[in-house]
Amino acid sequence: KIGLLVDFESMLGENLSLIPELVIGRGRLVSDSIMVDESIAFENMKSILQLGDNYTSTFHGIDIKFSVAAGRMTVEPFTTSVGNLKLTVSGNHGLDNTLNYLVKTDMPRSDLGSPINSLINLFSGSLSAFGLNVPIEESIKMDIKITGSFGKPVITPLF
Repeated sequence: KIGLLVDFESMLGENLSLIPELVIGRGRLVSDSIMVDESIAFENMKSILQLGDNYTSTFHGIDIKFSVAAGRMTVEPFTTSVGNLKLTVSGNHGLDNTLNYLVKTDMPRSDLGSPINSLINLFSGSLSAFGLNVPIEESIKMDIKITGSFGKPVITPLF
């Protein structure tokens, strides 16, 4: 089940078709869960975080508010979850297929791939050798920038 409310206006072009660059509006999409059939960005993010196949592209607790102007759709920050991974997503994308999103993640450290956990342990151990005791949290927070385009998203972890 999906609830969708859209309010927009635009000028009409030839054949009474909308002129996408002139669409102005806002809307809201609400659903208990949505499965995205194919998402290169999500698959790349899973790969970077080394989450494995336990994480599917089914997003839970969707409540997205958005606006459209000047050929771009802007998404207000919203929180969703995929498995044990919590995501707060905000940003925009354009009619030209460009992406500009920030995804704030919060996940149990135990769900990260072993290479990432090894790196965290190595980093913590190195700091301990210098007398710095940095506790390792059970929950890891990381921001991820999604740029590029729909067909070729660029996923950049921000530390």
